[in-house]
Amino acid sequence: MQIVFQQVKDEKSLKSKLSSLGIKFEGESFRVVVIYIRDFVNTIGTMDYLKIEMYKEYLTENMKDINSFYIVQFEPFKFFVIMNYQDYPVEKLINVFEDIEGGFKYEFGIDIYVGISTEKKDVRLLNQAFIEAIRSYEYQVMIGNKPVGCYEYMGKRIISDRQLSFPFIQDESLQHAIRTCDVEGIERNINEIREFLVKNTPKNIMALKLIINNIYNNIQKLLYELNDYSTETEEKSSEVLSILTKSQSLDELLFVIKDYSTFVSKHYHKVNTQEKKKIIIELKKYMEEHFTEPITVENIASRFYISTSYLHRLFKEELDTTPAEYINQLRIKYAADKLKISTEPIKDIGIECGFETKQAFYRQFKKRFLCTPSQYRSRFKTSQ
Repeated sequence: MQIVFQQVKDEKSLKSKLSSLGIKFEGESFRVVVIYIRDFVNTIGTMDYLKIEMYKEYLTENMKDINSFYIVQFEPFKFFVIMNYQDYPVEKLINVFEDIEGGFKYEFGIDIYVGISTEKKDVRLLNQAFIEAIRSYEYQVMIGNKPVGCYEYMGKRIISDRQLSFPFIQDESLQHAIRTCDVEGIERNINEIREFLVKNTPKNIMALKLIINNIYNNIQKLLYELNDYSTETEEKSSEVLSILTKSQSLDELLFVIKDYSTFVSKHYHKVNTQEKKKIIIELKKYMEEHFTEPITVENIASRFYISTSYLHRLFKEELDTTPAEYINQLRIKYAADKLKISTEPIKDIGIECGFETKQAFYRQFKKRFLCTPSQYRSRFKTSQ
């Protein structure tokens, strides 16, 4: 068993840490567990650090039978456990954490909530497992039923036991409106959700809250898409969850959802714009350093772990051109500068600046300067 306590700021830095430790999940199942200790204070003093150390020690001692790879501390009183699953029954896992929860209450007089993801078999699903663990923990907080929740059971309880109708189409449309920062779309979809829930009235307020909680979770998931679950967004999400817990009517619940949707939409747009600009800067830098090489749009997209369609969309939105056109612009500018100062054969200059054939070089050059390379060289020499 390898247990390491390490405070990291987000899931991306956790992946880096796991990689540096040589921890892999190849061919092995794993789950993510979030443990939230309800003893949070705004100012962490010396005594609080001592308490945290006691909590860590207690967790470590009571998880020694689980083949756990890693325990990571995200903030003073929130821990994530990434564990090697290896045929460890989920029912037994729930029992372990129920015992830990009882122990925290007995030993320290405090409550904890636990959320458990579904079983995963690919490390690329780590982020999804994080989301599932958080959603199941927040679900337990919402319904105030049991302190330990498992995502797969949460889904069954919502779909089977409660027999709830859920506004899937309207919910997906709301997410699209949030992503595109469509204020009118958010308003319209909230109204459509209201109409749906009026026509398909849940049996009681708890059933209604389960539906609204799922809509909330789907909105919150958009923040994880950005890998930017900051202090600001976490505080807002916690505040919204708290208000949802206290709200007692459909209008109150949807008012909170609308406010949260607007908040996430603005944040999504801001972060997404920043990320786009950052990627564009990195892409331009790479192209400027490698345009003389036989690079292709597919190569570049693969190198930056994005699709070719997204790469095209980025360049069109941010630079009003295509990646291929941008590379050709760099090559033609380089060629034009060479034609001005050197006596190298034109064919060699074309190859040197990255064009595979003389025809391709001439075609792109004429498109840019409305003349052939030889005419351009002659014109420049004449002007001197």
